[in-house]
This record gives sequence, structure tokens and C-alpha cells, in this order.
Amino acid sequence: MELGLEVAPPHPRETLARLGSEFGVPPAVRKRAIELLGELNAVKAGTGCNPAGIAAGCLYLTACEFECSLTQREIATAAEISVVTLRARMEDLIDLRE
Repeated sequence: MELGLEVAPPHPRETLARLGSEFGVPPAVRKRAIELLGELNAVKAGTGCNPAGIAAGCLYLTACEFECSLTQREIATAAEISVVTLRARMEDLIDLRE
């Protein structure tokens, strides 16, 4: 029996925590990725975007800053998004920083 209730997608922060844990990234990387996510939320950027894509973009950019060896393909696969989506969210984040 189906109740007909809608299930909300997970918040990007939840996905970010899962990805960080899955890849075993250092706490400093996780903390910075969460800060980046907060900056994105503060300006309402990313509204309407896949939450997993936003989380993956934050994690990948932060991992690059900290020179962690994660590939776009690894993160995209774990987040269940395409590499194209990951790159689009990264571009959004880079634009936000400028």
C-alpha cells in the first residue's frame, strides 16, 4: 500500500558528509567544503540544482585546494551524478568566488 507521500531529496550537507566519509577525506577538507556550501546557500546560488551535484562540486573543489587525490569521475560516480553535472556545479562555485 502506497501512502503517496513525497520524499524530499537529501540536503547537500548530508550528501557531502557521506561522500567525505566514503573517500576518507581529512577533517579540514570536510570543514572547508561545508563552509563553501554555506557560502553558496548564503547567496541562494544552486537553487533548483541537484543537491548531490552541489555537494560533489563543493567536495571536489575543496579536495583540489588541499591537493587530495580524488578524480572528478570518482566523486561523480559516488554522488550518482554525471561528470558533466559535477563540472557545471564547479563552474557555479568558481563564479561565486569571483
